[in-house]
Amino acid sequence: MTEFAICLPVLLMLVIAIAQYGQMIFTSMELTSATRDGARRAAVARTEDDPAGAVRTVLRGSLDTVDAEQVDIAISGTWATDSRMTVTSTMPYRLEVIGMPVWTGTLRSQAVVRIG
Repeated sequence: MTEFAICLPVLLMLVIAIAQYGQMIFTSMELTSATRDGARRAAVARTEDDPAGAVRTVLRGSLDTVDAEQVDIAISGTWATDSRMTVTSTMPYRLEVIGMPVWTGTLRSQAVVRIG
């Protein structure tokens, strides 16, 4: 029984760390999906009054569980036909296990499309 009492806190921290890491991967995947949605919008938005604004609106609208205010969006390239546009989104992330910071960094996603 003593061995169990010694091992239980370590095992619980390991399980919680795995769950928190999974949450970070989920957030990264959602950011990547939203960036792709924004890039798809960029591919067809060149004739709009504010194509960059349309891309930002679509990207932020695609974020379900991520706070859209934390996401920085960068759009580079030209809106000319057959040119390439790059949509990059970044957000700060802090991985914590039981309130202790394990990793602090930036999640980043990038998508490149050809303007049609």
